[in-house]
Amino acid sequence: MDVTALSRTLTRMEDVGLITRRQSAIDRRASEVGLTRAGRSLLARMQPDVEAAREELFAGMSARSLKTLENLLHTVLENLAAASSVDNPLSHRDQEVT
Repeated sequence: MDVTALSRTLTRMEDVGLITRRQSAIDRRASEVGLTRAGRSLLARMQPDVEAAREELFAGMSARSLKTLENLLHTVLENLAAASSVDNPLSHRDQEVT
């Protein structure tokens, strides 16, 4: 997802009350995004379906295989981001969003 599409998606989510955005105190060019109570409620309702889909998609794969897949896909995303000069929003995937 490019930066423009991500921004539009976040705006729509904010408009319907699922997230809040505020300017980062650390980097004024960045926004901090958080789930609202409605966003957390929707996430909780979706979680069982997401887990069921995940189990079906990755059935028979070991934890090691899943980690290898994750690393490979992360490398692909990094390569795409580098090739297109677009910041990869998943490059900071280990950072927790509040």
